Amino acid sequence: MLRPPMNRQHVSLESPSTGRAEEFFHDGKIVVFTDGACSNNQDDRFRRAGYGAYWADGHALNFSLALEGWAQTNNRAELMAVIQTIEQEGRPLEIRTDSRQVHNGALFHIASWRESGWRHVSNADLWQRLDKALSLRCKDSVRFVKVKGHATARHVRAGVVSQFDKLGNDAADKLATNGADLNHVDPTFLASAKCKQELAVYVQNLMLAILCARGAAVDGQLRQEAAANAHSLTSSDSQSNVGSSCSSDDSSSDNSSSNNNHSNTNNNTNNINNNSNNINYHNNNNNNSNNNDNTTTTTEIKTTATQSTTPPAISAVWAAEFPGIQWTRASL
Repeated sequence: MLRPPMNRQHVSLESPSTGRAEEFFHDGKIVVFTDGACSNNQDDRFRRAGYGAYWADGHALNFSLALEGWAQTNNRAELMAVIQTIEQEGRPLEIRTDSRQVHNGALFHIASWRESGWRHVSNADLWQRLDKALSLRCKDSVRFVKVKGHATARHVRAGVVSQFDKLGNDAADKLATNGADLNHVDPTFLASAKCKQELAVYVQNLMLAILCARGAAVDGQLRQEAAANAHSLTSSDSQSNVGSSCSSDDSSSDNSSSNNNHSNTNNNTNNINNNSNNINYHNNNNNNSNNNDNTTTTTEIKTTATQSTTPPAISAVWAAEFPGIQWTRASL
């Protein structure tokens, strides 16, 4: 996948202001707000990330940087903001971040990840770098605090976040956004990608409409054939009922005839008994031939059933649309 080049031209950046010009300490640790930002999140080819950290208004250590590397994600930017802060600030730190991933990973998971060899860990390279930066400092010299991101005045009034944390996080967010703007994307690339995306969506919708129309036509034809088959079955059933009534009448007349000829039958009994030996002999020969015929007929029926696996309705409709494919009931 091609990614347009990063154009890191100079961009006029506005310095954030909270009205606090001096550093703030809490429990002997200097409070620093960190944040990450990412633009053009809808398309990873044009996604650009940056990160920043805020000490105080106009502080010399404030930074706003563009994220390096191929993977441009907000999570990597959040991690880099913390790493950069720890690496350049030697005093005891209280890092306040709005990233739950950074907060929970640094407090609860980094030790187990280290023991597992960083297997199946997203952004493992940055987590290893953070672990090394923490190992070079005194124990408990860095504290992580989770604050609410993008807080509003309503959140402050409700007590969800303090005014101090809101202003500090807003300042860090502004620095991170400025860093993402350093990874400038040429507007012509964005416009071209948008046009191609709209064209692809149009073509996909058109293909979907064609498939739906073909499916409706196939369903209609199958319904018509099913109705015709049902009608033919109904006609054959009615004819069989008529035939059975006629046969019942014939059987009645046959019974009367048999009664009349009962005396003739008794008279011919002696002749039948005399010829029984010949009849038995012929019956044995006939049974052997019938067994052979039944075996042949069964084999032919099985062969015919195996060969006719292609439904005639399906083959007639789909063979024209998709030549070269043998449609069977299993394909449905």
